[in-house]
Parts: sequence; C-alpha cells; structure tokens
Amino acid sequence: MIIDFVLEGIERYPKADKPFSQALSKFLRGDRTHYRNILDDLRFSLEQLLKSLLSNDKSLENQKDILGAWLKDKGVHAQIRSLYVHLAKCFSQYQNNAVKHDENYSGMEVEFMIYLTGTLMRLLLELEQTSSSPEDNSS
Repeated sequence: MIIDFVLEGIERYPKADKPFSQALSKFLRGDRTHYRNILDDLRFSLEQLLKSLLSNDKSLENQKDILGAWLKDKGVHAQIRSLYVHLAKCFSQYQNNAVKHDENYSGMEVEFMIYLTGTLMRLLLELEQTSSSPEDNSS
C-alpha cells in the first residue's frame, strides 16, 4: 500500500519517479548484483523529490533545516518532524557509509530501504497533495 501510494503520487515528479520505479523493477527481478544500484536509485529519488518540493538544489544531506521548516509549515507535530528529520539523516548516513564507501549491505536491508524510502516519500507526497488540494482534510 505504501509503495502503491508513492507510485501514484510521484509521477508528478519525473526526476524522482524514474529512479524510484527503476529501483522497484530491479528489486522485483531478484538479481542481487543490482542491490547497489537499487540503493543508489532510492537515495537519488528521495533527493530529487526533496529538491522539487523544497524548491532548491541542495543535496540530501543539506536539506535538514529546510525540510524541518517545511514540515512545520505543513502542520506536522514537532515530534514527528524531529523523527522524520532524524530518519532522513540516518538514511543519508547509511547510504554514505554502507553503500557508497563500503558496499556492506544485505538483501534484507535493501528491502527495508525500499519501504523506508516509500514511507518517507509517502508523507511528503501526502502533505504536498493535501496542501495543494482544495479539499478539507480534517475529517
């Protein structure tokens, strides 16, 4: 369900959509030789989505303050904002340490990162959709 929502919402952001969809396709093929590419695609996709939503060209690592302010502006509770920003920071550190520099990851971690990326993106897409939609979302 998380992934389906992301796939439906991310199509409005082609620079994020393409690498996310490619990551899913590679994973579903089950070829372990593509795990590094899958993780790279996930990172790039999240980074591109943030660049689009936050209207900047900053790297994933440099979005923390802007992202926190954006989430606050969208009415996200302080604890959820803190959790989200912390998860995004850990996501970035994992990508740098375990993927980019060490290539030390397992198949379970790849699947986990697909769902984590989907969860992170789902919140962003939902917030963007509800704030740009005239519908009342208070029910």
